[in-house]
Amino acid sequence: MGRPSTPILQRKGIVDEALAMIDESGLEKFSMPALARRLGVKTASLYYHFTDKSELLSGVARAVIRQAEPPNFAQDDDWANWMVEMAIGYRRAVMAHPHAAAVLVSHTPRRLIASLYEKGATILSNAGIPQELVLLLLDGVESLATASALMGTVSGTDTDDLGFGHLDEDKYPTLRSILDHSFRDSEDFLREQARSFIVGTMARAGLESGELFRVG
Repeated sequence: MGRPSTPILQRKGIVDEALAMIDESGLEKFSMPALARRLGVKTASLYYHFTDKSELLSGVARAVIRQAEPPNFAQDDDWANWMVEMAIGYRRAVMAHPHAAAVLVSHTPRRLIASLYEKGATILSNAGIPQELVLLLLDGVESLATASALMGTVSGTDTDDLGFGHLDEDKYPTLRSILDHSFRDSEDFLREQARSFIVGTMARAGLESGELFRVG
């Protein structure tokens, strides 16, 4: 049997190629016709697999998120460390695809990350965290990770000056002094933000938080 004149498409291959195209050229240059040309097919072939561009970009967002490997912590009392390291993994996944960062903001409906939330909710529930705090904790840490990743890709906060550039010490003396004593590693900065949020949430609820971060 001879080879088909038109490449055989699969959803995963289309998504992978779309992500590669966005990585190379940026989201602003991405289009269904351009992707079809890259794949050597007609644009209509893409719509056989995806209803529209938005559905395809949701697939791209899912592909990036799936690269954030959940950390493994065996004990229930490690739930807080699990959340913090999950945030770091999420940030790394986004930072690996800086041009696709905006896709995660506009094309990541909650249903795409429901399985991750289920895992997190199970870990926190098994650790005895009150149900009314579970979603607050999960959503809060996710929001911090998303903001950190977006700032890193868009504003260059991964630089030593956290994106502020070289500030005139006479004009910005307080901020300059603070930057000189701030975290130089953006991952460590996110870790501390996430830990502070978790500790503050627990303290506000009148729950013990002193032993949450024995490790790291």
